[in-house]
Amino acid sequence: AASSMRYKLAALKGADYLKNRQESDGAWCNKYDEKEGLNIDLDKSSSQAGSVIMAFYKLMKMGWEDSSHQYYDSAKNAANYLIACIDNKPGTQNGLAGAGKEYGAGFPNTDDLGAYRWSDWSWVSDNCYSYIALKCLADWANINGDTTFAVQCNNYAEAILSGINTVLK
Repeated sequence: AASSMRYKLAALKGADYLKNRQESDGAWCNKYDEKEGLNIDLDKSSSQAGSVIMAFYKLMKMGWEDSSHQYYDSAKNAANYLIACIDNKPGTQNGLAGAGKEYGAGFPNTDDLGAYRWSDWSWVSDNCYSYIALKCLADWANINGDTTFAVQCNNYAEAILSGINTVLK
């Protein structure tokens, strides 16, 4: 019992770290230097957002999400980022999520992306993570009575699956 409590506390500490590192767009930067307190790789991927959604979902399934729904809210924000990776992917709209946001000098600054641009790459791994994460969040949204968001997540997940089967397979 004492060791299981230790694991729970460690998992929640990790989840709190992720929640606190989440960017306002729902994503996470690729790399941080905690010693210096810096983001040292500002690219943001869809697979990272998907991974965190799945981790938060697992905490909920373990019964470790408290009544504040802080992890649900963070996961929902990350899901909105994944949806944006689909809606804003340059090129053919085929249901696939783009790899995320790329950071770099000289990118066009014509909208709210600032020094970012949407990636036009569609990786199998990013789309697998995005698909599973959106399916998890659809289940979680249904549990929370958030049926409109559940339907939205399911629709985007199905679009990703279709894109995987028609484009990436």
